[in-house]
Amino acid sequence: MINNQHIKTKEAIESFKKSFLKQYNIELYVIQKKGVSSYTLDLDEYSNIIHKSLIENYSEYANCKSLKENIRKQELVMHRQLFFYITYHAGVATKSRLGKYMNKNHATVINGINKIQNYFDTGDKIFLKIYNQITKKIEEHVGVISNNI
Repeated sequence: MINNQHIKTKEAIESFKKSFLKQYNIELYVIQKKGVSSYTLDLDEYSNIIHKSLIENYSEYANCKSLKENIRKQELVMHRQLFFYITYHAGVATKSRLGKYMNKNHATVINGINKIQNYFDTGDKIFLKIYNQITKKIEEHVGVISNNI
């Protein structure tokens, strides 16, 4: 029953996204909000999924053990910012909690979230490819991603 409901929900969301794109020429991105599903990821799980995406997209990070590493290269920073954005908007943690988890301060988290919003606003193609890949992995891990940000 729940699986059937997830499938119907996913189909309805995809249909809405397509019609919205067709009518307004704006592509919508959808992530799961905490409390919507019977199962949500914790910070470690989100971090692992996004870290794996980093390694898959950029082989030079194969020796990078986690998103917490103090590396300031654009590719890692973008993935870390995506971690902040996705987990904050999914209601998994506050900005302060995210900062503590990543050994950063909350201002870094706020800046990261704002940077990701700017990527969405400008339609950065590299960013959107990575974002779509990560959300697909999260969806495969959890199930249907059912709420708009």
